[in-house]
Amino acid sequence: MSRRRAIRTPGVTVLSAPHAPRAMLIPPAGAHDGARNDLRELRSWTPYAGSAISDNVGDLPYLRSRARDLVRNAPLAAGARQTVRMGVIGAGLDLYPRVVRGILERRQGLTKEAMDTFERDAAELWWAWQDSTGCDIERSRRFRALTAQVFTSAWTDGDMLVIRRHKALDGDVLSLKLQLIEGDRLSTPQDRVHDPRIVDGVVRDADGAPLGYYVEDVHPGERYIRPGTRTWTYQPAFGPDGSRRVLHVRNLSAEDRIGAVRGLPSLGPVIVLLKQITRYTNAELMRNVVASMFTVFIESDRQHASSSGGLAPIDPNRAEEESWEYRLDHGAVVEMEPGKKISLANPPGPTATFDPFTNMLLRQMGAAINVPYELLVRHFSSSYSASRAAVNFAYEAFEIMRGWVEDDFVAPVYEWFLYEAIGLGLLDAPGFQDDPLVRRAYSNFRLTGPVAPQLDPLKEAASSELRMSALLSTHEEETARTTGGDWTDNLAQMIKERQQIRDGGLDVEERAERVRTEPVKPTDESEDGQASPGGQPAERAARRAALRVLFASEPELAGLRP
Repeated sequence: MSRRRAIRTPGVTVLSAPHAPRAMLIPPAGAHDGARNDLRELRSWTPYAGSAISDNVGDLPYLRSRARDLVRNAPLAAGARQTVRMGVIGAGLDLYPRVVRGILERRQGLTKEAMDTFERDAAELWWAWQDSTGCDIERSRRFRALTAQVFTSAWTDGDMLVIRRHKALDGDVLSLKLQLIEGDRLSTPQDRVHDPRIVDGVVRDADGAPLGYYVEDVHPGERYIRPGTRTWTYQPAFGPDGSRRVLHVRNLSAEDRIGAVRGLPSLGPVIVLLKQITRYTNAELMRNVVASMFTVFIESDRQHASSSGGLAPIDPNRAEEESWEYRLDHGAVVEMEPGKKISLANPPGPTATFDPFTNMLLRQMGAAINVPYELLVRHFSSSYSASRAAVNFAYEAFEIMRGWVEDDFVAPVYEWFLYEAIGLGLLDAPGFQDDPLVRRAYSNFRLTGPVAPQLDPLKEAASSELRMSALLSTHEEETARTTGGDWTDNLAQMIKERQQIRDGGLDVEERAERVRTEPVKPTDESEDGQASPGGQPAERAARRAALRVLFASEPELAGLRP
């Protein structure tokens, strides 16, 4: 074999060999410092550029178990999960059927009354099904609780499965039941580990689409499982009619690589950081506990000194030749054996750098999991503008998370619900079974969840009114944004209430007039605590002006006459 030599020319590197018929051209290196290997700080950093499968699947069991341990034992991790859960799911997600009227009108000739009837009947039937434990195969949770469990499981573990089951029981509205499966049980059977179509329990076709899932019959972490008794059940992803049978809900906020098969825990990037913060906090706490103890030691000439509390042997019955173990106590007086000395450590009190250092780490953690520092520690000490910006950013991230919960879980389940309800004749939906486009039109809905907390409700109300007055938003959008309710239902309820007030002899118009004309009481402070000119804060003046615009531009809202 002849030895090759490298010939460097400007712009190109040529590897040539004696008598070689042609030379091989290699593109020159680029201009990115991050790709250089001759820098001291990058010389030992050579990560492997693996695929989405090879990079994630092998690490998933460790990431999942460590994330769960942090949620169980680290207050910061537990608080972060609760904050995200409250922001994404809250007390539960509300589903309102909203058919696509144009499609149903053109393709099926449905009238407005028929579509209104379908939405009303679907909403009532959905409420009856999801507001009972009949939607759960274990008959222990309602749909709101199932939705919260689906999200927290995917957020903590990376992914999970939802299997469609049918089990007709007395008292149930529908036979549709949901079975939740933890991601641990999704794995490859031991006799199929060499099948290239199966990736960590997910069977895929040539295009990468899921064909089915291997679900272990017993959780692999079950302590009482006998070795050699692990069994799996194959669950097809789709039924004979092409409808979805199994939902694979993945944490898309943590894993978005092309070709990824499994999801990753949200705490994955901060596992090391969280564990070190927890250890640091515990060590600091223990150091201060020890520093707070004070013990007096008295040497005695007696051969057998007695001890009571304080620095005392943990086990006084141990043999004399064995080594003693001692403990400190609060304000103890200890008599020691003759000839024994004690050396005391004098740790200082709480360090001044503990709080700023941990806060800096918490800001990095919040940036990684899309929870700003103020929400992560649930402490708002900044100005109104800074706090409001943090809340808005967090709820934008929460809406993204709610989006994949809606797409991967709520929407398919609602379609399962419509399939059975329409098939049983409980809902009248012409063309649902025959036309896929019509089916999608019937399956449309609006999902509302927790809204961003209002740090200043009057400011928020004034902003909503200004957006509607400028035709930038609608009553329905503002209601969903500020309260999470349904404006159509609210309007009907308000008309009913106003009529009941009139029937009771109360004057609604007089109360509205008092709101329009009542002067604002002067104050000495503005929003930031500074004295305002003439004692009239600009903030309250803006609020009053917004309310006057509201009643002046839409006076009918003051009475809401039916």
